[in-house]
Amino acid sequence: MAPDKGSFEYVKGIKIGYYDQENRGLDDTKTVFEEMHDEYPEKTNLELRSALALFLFCGEDVDKPIRSLSGGEKALVAISIYFAIMMVNPPPFCLLDEVESALDEVNVARFAEYIKRYSSETQFILITHRRGTMEAANRLYGVTMPERGISKVLELDIAKISKKEGEDWDGIFG
Repeated sequence: MAPDKGSFEYVKGIKIGYYDQENRGLDDTKTVFEEMHDEYPEKTNLELRSALALFLFCGEDVDKPIRSLSGGEKALVAISIYFAIMMVNPPPFCLLDEVESALDEVNVARFAEYIKRYSSETQFILITHRRGTMEAANRLYGVTMPERGISKVLELDIAKISKKEGEDWDGIFG
C-alpha cells in the first residue's frame, strides 16, 4: 500500500539489517559456532563462545548443526548474532518483529533483559505477543479494530501506571 501522507528518507550511511522470523537466513549446513564465526571472523574463539554462552549455547551445544536445532534454538542463534552485532556497532534505532516468538519463557526474559541493557544506546520498537517482553517495556502500544476497517491505537505509558498505583485505571490509556 502506498502511504496516505508523510515521507520517509534514509540518512546517510544507514544500514538495514533483516532477520526473518523463521530464521531462513541461517545456513543449516553449518554448526552454531560456524554461523557465528562467519558473521565475525575477526573475533577470537573465546569471544564467540562467550557471546553464544549469553544465550545458553555452551560446550558441545555450539558444535550442533543448525538443522538439528529446534525453532527456539534457531531463534537463539539469530538473536545471539544480532546482539553480537550490537556489541560491536550499536545502531541508534532497531525494529524487531516477533524475533522471540519461538523462545520459552526463560529465554524471553533473558531477551527482554538484553533489550533493556542496550536501550541506553539504541531505541527499540518491538512487535510482540510475549508477556515477558511487554513487561520489560517502557511504553506499550496496541492496535484494535472497534469497527470493521477502522483501527484505533492504544498507548500505555508505564510511568503513568507507576504514578497512579492504587488509583482507578481510567485515564491511563492515551
